[in-house]
Amino acid sequence: MSRKCTKELIEILAQSRNHKLLKMENYTNIKDKICLYCYTCKNEFKTSVHSYKNAKKTGCKYCKKLCISNYNKNKIITLKTRQKISKANKNKPGTLNGKFGLSHPKWKGGKYDRLNGSSTEAYLWRKYVKKLYEYKCVITGCTENLECHHLESWNVCKEKRNDPNNGVLIKKQIHLAFHKKYGYGNNTEKQFSLFCLESFNLDWNKIKKKIR
Repeated sequence: MSRKCTKELIEILAQSRNHKLLKMENYTNIKDKICLYCYTCKNEFKTSVHSYKNAKKTGCKYCKKLCISNYNKNKIITLKTRQKISKANKNKPGTLNGKFGLSHPKWKGGKYDRLNGSSTEAYLWRKYVKKLYEYKCVITGCTENLECHHLESWNVCKEKRNDPNNGVLIKKQIHLAFHKKYGYGNNTEKQFSLFCLESFNLDWNKIKKKIR
């Protein structure tokens, strides 16, 4: 144990900050964790010996959060200030604003879930398809458990992968039924038109004209 920082020193420091030292076992260096109880906010917290010893105030993270919350309570920030903060954040070196695809640090070679993936292009495609169909299944009118389906297959029609007009919003069960019948990949709009006619007695071309 370091001469400069002993258990007795931490106990004295804790007492002066209205804390109680609960645990400080097998102490070897200042990076070791200690457990304390704060009588002010009635919370237990863990920290390192180094952080607690050099804390500018009490060293209690709960008291710190409370102080910050009270400081910012009812604080009015002008539009001009908000714009300055926004501009400063956008220009930070670490910002990922506008970075997607190959330029994004988490790019994995284009491998993502087209139905629920986090790819920017996939997300925007799903968003606009849902908006185009007013968040309703084009066949049943249902508003829950919906999925976006590519009319011209994703794997062969690369130029229409992210085109909202190449998508249709349908119930998950209907989506599964379509792929069970026609398989995954190499699908076409003609297949979907035939599927609507045979399974639901609906004319896809008439439906499409009303929506678009």
